[in-house]
Amino acid sequence: MCFEELLLASPGVESAVLDSEAALLAARLRAEHGLALADALLAATAITTACDALLTNDAVFSRVPGLRVLCIDDFREPLPTPR
Repeated sequence: MCFEELLLASPGVESAVLDSEAALLAARLRAEHGLALADALLAATAITTACDALLTNDAVFSRVPGLRVLCIDDFREPLPTPR
């Protein structure tokens, strides 16, 4: 199973369609917070769809007010120390 299939098959995970409301918000987020276009589109879509949280490993999203960000690294168990 590829990563995309695994992610989309996970309970509570939904995909969303980019609409004009999200596109306009993305433009504002990009200008106000210096986000790259792809990051602004992702953040805006999460906000306009009332997403519970955005799962990422990109700290740039912490700049966006009103967006709950979950960092993947925060959920990883540390790797064992090599001997």
